[in-house]
Order: sequence, then structure tokens, then C-alpha cells
Amino acid sequence: MYNYNETEQKVAYELMKIGLPISSKGFNYFITGTILAHEDKMGICNIYKVIAEKYNTTVPRVERCIRADIIAYYDNIIHIPSLLECDYFSGKLTNKEFLYRLAYMLNDILKDNTNKS
Repeated sequence: MYNYNETEQKVAYELMKIGLPISSKGFNYFITGTILAHEDKMGICNIYKVIAEKYNTTVPRVERCIRADIIAYYDNIIHIPSLLECDYFSGKLTNKEFLYRLAYMLNDILKDNTNKS
């Protein structure tokens, strides 16, 4: 079991509220990825690398888990927050778009915790 710090706990709670599947491996990756996307200090490939190192796995596994969770999210969710909606022509959001939109949605939570540091 992974022990979350205060920021990770808040992000996890918000991700659960919008319906991301918590039972998957990718849930922890979403927490870390959302925080890293908010910090916006690196590109998506580097985010995958940091996540892979943190959870002792590979970059392709991180990417695959995140993509699988996004697909599951869109297939199973009843109400999609407007920021995570995509238009008819674009299909589902890319992993990068999804993570960065999550970071934007959770900006207030992440900003408050960043200022405490």
C-alpha cells in the first residue's frame, strides 16, 4: 500500500469524485502525473519517466496504464466534467491533454499545497 502525502491525498480524493477507477495501477500514476503536470516543469515523456522511476516500472507501462484508465473512464462514467469532455471530431483526449486538464481542474488544491512548501 502506498502512503500518500497531504497533496496526494487531496488529489486522490478529487480523482475519485470525478470517477477515475481507483482499483487500477494507473490511479497512482494519475495522482503523480497530475501533480507533475501542474508544476509544468517537464514534457509528458519526462512525466512518464518520473512516474516510472517512482513506482519502479517502465515508461511504456505507465503510458499504457494511463491510456487504459482514460478509456475505462470514458466508457463507464455517467457524468463527465465539462473540462474533460471532448468534441465529436477529436474523440477521446490524449494522455497529455487528460493529465493537463486534470491539473487545471485541481489547480486550486494544488496551488494551495504548493504555496505551503
